[in-house]
Amino acid sequence: AALDVLDAVLPPELWLTEVRTARAVHPDFEHGAERRPYVIVEGRGKEVSRNLTDAVTELTVRLRADERIAAVIPQMETDPRGDFLWTLHIDASLMPRDAVSEDADDTVPVGSGGTP
Repeated sequence: AALDVLDAVLPPELWLTEVRTARAVHPDFEHGAERRPYVIVEGRGKEVSRNLTDAVTELTVRLRADERIAAVIPQMETDPRGDFLWTLHIDASLMPRDAVSEDADDTVPVGSGGTP
């Protein structure tokens, strides 16, 4: 789902160079010490009609607005040759942590016949 969203909102000034997944504790995703999967997207950019930092910021805002994305952490830098590089760490957890804790009280044991 994260790649579909990314493809739909990627500004024309930016392109992808690598997409991979990791399963680790990411301190910025607020999952505590729990190892969770997340997507790492790396790319480059070429200034066309606006600043590339603005393009990455727009991409980050649009990804965060999608309900299928729990969190996005952007990083931007210029390499020694002057090329613009950007990286996004995307937490595409099925349910953000707040939604999981809210739904926890509504569970009914299997076979209990009860309703929440």
